[in-house]
Amino acid sequence: YIEPGDIRYRYFDFPIVDENWSWRAASAARAVQDRADAETFFSFAKGLFEQQNRLGEDGYHLIREVANDNGVDGCTVAAAAQQEAYREVVEADKQTGDDRGVPGTPAVFVDGELLENYAWDTVSAAIDAQLE
Repeated sequence: YIEPGDIRYRYFDFPIVDENWSWRAASAARAVQDRADAETFFSFAKGLFEQQNRLGEDGYHLIREVANDNGVDGCTVAAAAQQEAYREVVEADKQTGDDRGVPGTPAVFVDGELLENYAWDTVSAAIDAQLE
């Protein structure tokens, strides 16, 4: 759907789990996005998500490790997390989610409509219905 240009995919941060690390991890991911590409951004975000239980213990070490594993300077990304360099961007994304009534994460919208789940069959059926 994306490569042929049938749809535009947009990702929004919606930090709700931990007041500290949800925001810092989102800022770190945005730093990766600025220094790499979308694929690296999502790979980094997935790596953090899969190991999120480590954030409370050694969060900055984990951020550096996952960034380095994705070919991005981990010290720079950890600094962005610590300083919350992208706080305004994350706050705007969070506000967008609040305004749209996002109940939690993940949440998927197609043409402004919240889907009941994010299973591929549900998402692709909603996209196909809009493309018809």
